[in-house]
Amino acid sequence: MVVVEDDLALCDNLCEALRGRGFAAVTASSVTETERLGPVTPFCALVDMRVPGGPAGEAMRRLAGRHPGLPTLVVTGYSDEPPLPHVARFAKPFDTGALLDAVEQEYRRRPGASA
Repeated sequence: MVVVEDDLALCDNLCEALRGRGFAAVTASSVTETERLGPVTPFCALVDMRVPGGPAGEAMRRLAGRHPGLPTLVVTGYSDEPPLPHVARFAKPFDTGALLDAVEQEYRRRPGASA
């Protein structure tokens, strides 16, 4: 999956929690870095609404342009509404367990997944 978060400590914690549930993540900490993720095909994205390099929601827009239909979980410390459809929105500080449960739910929903 893709994790876009500019708070490096939070990003590390999220990636560790994801690994604990069996997921691998590629990360970006700015809008520009979302363009440099390489040839990945993520099953979902976890995106902070506000990261350096663009207006609120720009990282989300860039990922959607690159991966149309990518299920996205949004995290934010602000009242911004995400600019695109999303699976869930988590206000900071959020319940990490609930976020991980949402990731697992998206993993089970992906095409070809077994129940």
